[in-house]
Amino acid sequence: MVQEAGPVTTAYFDVPGPGAAVDCFDRSTATRRRDVQVIAGQTVALRLPLQNTGEQAGAVGLGLAGQLEPGWSWSGSTADLDAKATTVGRLLITTPANAVPGAYRLWPQATWLADPQYTSRCDVTVRVVAPPAASWGYASTRALQYQAPVGEEVTLDPSWQWGTWRRGDDPAQAARHATMVRTATGRYTVTMPGLGATPGVAHAGAGVSWGYTDAAWCQLDSVTRNDADKLLDVACFDGAGTAQNLPFAVWASGPSPGARPQLQARYEAIGGFGNAVPLVNEDTFNSASGPVEVRVIGEGRYEVTAAGSAYDATGYARITALNSARARCRPSGVEDTGTALRIGVECVGADFRPRGTPWLLSYTEGVGAHHDPAVPAAYASTTGDPAAPSIDTRHSWSSTGESPTIARTAPGVYDLNYQAVGNPYTYPADLVDVTAVGPQARSCRALSWNSYSYPGRLRIVVHCYDAARRPADAHFAFAYLRAPDRP
Repeated sequence: MVQEAGPVTTAYFDVPGPGAAVDCFDRSTATRRRDVQVIAGQTVALRLPLQNTGEQAGAVGLGLAGQLEPGWSWSGSTADLDAKATTVGRLLITTPANAVPGAYRLWPQATWLADPQYTSRCDVTVRVVAPPAASWGYASTRALQYQAPVGEEVTLDPSWQWGTWRRGDDPAQAARHATMVRTATGRYTVTMPGLGATPGVAHAGAGVSWGYTDAAWCQLDSVTRNDADKLLDVACFDGAGTAQNLPFAVWASGPSPGARPQLQARYEAIGGFGNAVPLVNEDTFNSASGPVEVRVIGEGRYEVTAAGSAYDATGYARITALNSARARCRPSGVEDTGTALRIGVECVGADFRPRGTPWLLSYTEGVGAHHDPAVPAAYASTTGDPAAPSIDTRHSWSSTGESPTIARTAPGVYDLNYQAVGNPYTYPADLVDVTAVGPQARSCRALSWNSYSYPGRLRIVVHCYDAARRPADAHFAFAYLRAPDRP
């Protein structure tokens, strides 16, 4: 591995006999070679033309030549090719979280596998950048905003939203608010200012709705970028799976530096919902620097493995279906294998039958779900008998060090209270994100949360349901996000 050099001219000669060639040419760059950027700790995928230059069929391998710096790793590919045939090979390069930002010159190598003395190389530039500063935000509907006329842009209540765009150096950007446009029954497009500048994932859930206690839910149809903004297409359904205008809450976050572990993943297999070994895209990030893998273990059931010994499986995992078709997902289990974090994902349709779907996943431990240690936050999980639950202190955390009290007030209805984690200034207010957890097929939602009646205190009411849409006892976890303390 060497620092970047000047432009390189590559020529290929047709020499009789076995051989293999790889091509890094890219006319869109100044050096005319492939030039990619990756956040330290992420994996970057290179797709390069790979050719059997020989006169007989055989296998050609694609890898990296030379010695890598400590912590770097790669995974190549092989292809069986006819004589003179060309294909596209995939080369995965994983950078460590502590990689020094800069431009690195690497040498992809094609090898004729029947006789590895026959090789050829080209060069690429991998530009490593440090994880960006924490980038996140949340918003929810209030009053009857979710019933707005189709096509009308609505500013989501400024007292119930906050985002890191508010603390930027640009006054015009800091003055913006998250907005919403209802596009059809139960369909909304939410614009989160400034959050499109970095990769990352997002989540959606049913919002505050006193008086509407159905087993409703909201998911994401798509997450896209529009210049510096992030667009969340939200789809909401009643308990039967019928599209319905409903109050909702959304939040989004990106990868960020910090001492505590963070995992983000976007699983979106093209042409189906099969294995992704490894899972590589710009929205997938593992702060432990190891590969992220997704394996299908049954209809609607997945196993996510993030390599790295930094994890202890005590954090908050959240999965949101990323699909226009009705689906809801939950973490069925979180395990520390000693060398990796393993998260079980289960997704079901409106009828609670298993259903394959793309999804988005967030996981943090020992820090808020937004991975921003500068801002107070909390998460908690239940344990024991769900008819008389307690807080699982090993899988719970708060910036104040406190655990909430919990009381079951009716089947599937839970009342939780914190004394000090809420915003002491009341507004801008906060967001509570809830998910069912564990192997039992259940759904849970935050019916309401209140930190404004007694600033500093926080009350959360959670409702859980079974497949028949009836209130039912269940295990659940939740995350609490709020604005920073005022200076």
